[in-house]
Amino acid sequence: MSSQYDQTIKHFAAASQQYAVSAGHAHDNDLAMLIELLDLNATHKALDVATGAGHTALAAAPFVQQVFAADITPEMLDRTAELAAERNITNVVCVVTPAEQLNFPDDTFDRVSCRIAPHHFLDPQKAISEMARVLKPDGICVIEDSVAPDDGKLDTFINTIEKVRDPTHIRSYTLAEWQRFFAGAGFTVEKITYFRKKHDFADWLARGVKDASAQAETIRLACEIDAPTQQYFAFEYDQNGQPLSFMDDKILFKAVKTHR
Repeated sequence: MSSQYDQTIKHFAAASQQYAVSAGHAHDNDLAMLIELLDLNATHKALDVATGAGHTALAAAPFVQQVFAADITPEMLDRTAELAAERNITNVVCVVTPAEQLNFPDDTFDRVSCRIAPHHFLDPQKAISEMARVLKPDGICVIEDSVAPDDGKLDTFINTIEKVRDPTHIRSYTLAEWQRFFAGAGFTVEKITYFRKKHDFADWLARGVKDASAQAETIRLACEIDAPTQQYFAFEYDQNGQPLSFMDDKILFKAVKTHR
């Protein structure tokens, strides 16, 4: 594996417990939206790519025959297994595998999901093509992730602050970039849903790098933005000017595998 893979595994191994208890990953409305778009039934075999602590796989589990939770970080899958045991869920299988090289045969799954992860992928086109490869013809893939604004300055800001806060962040992509990824993988996008997600700044920062200088730089970037950027991302500050929260853009895609 590349050094970037190694860095990603190390980072998420250290943060796995925080992701397991993160309310934004475990309980937000977008998770229910994603599950609804998958249109699951009891005969389905499902795959959740880059599952993290397994929140999406566990949400899908009651509706399907079996769900595979895939991730490159073993410690994240340990959290998935622990949460499954706590909830008496027995149809989740954990598999260590990178998104860009899924360790499954062609046409294996009826449904594939991936939630708030592709901005970490080294090669998103390869990852989405892999999701298409392991999906059965006419199967449904639902992907959720951050989306960069079309405005170049806003795009630069959100990707810069994300990268400083978390060096495993590669890029939040624009809608046009996402559409190219899906077309290149042989998917037909049937539905696109935009929404905004509010982040508690302290919780968001804690899931990132632990280096004090990087945390300070992240805070500085949040504090020294111009008024239009501050307004767009809905930053809120305390009486001392320290960031309390902000909002970013998310996007949900429902896509169907239309050819091999």
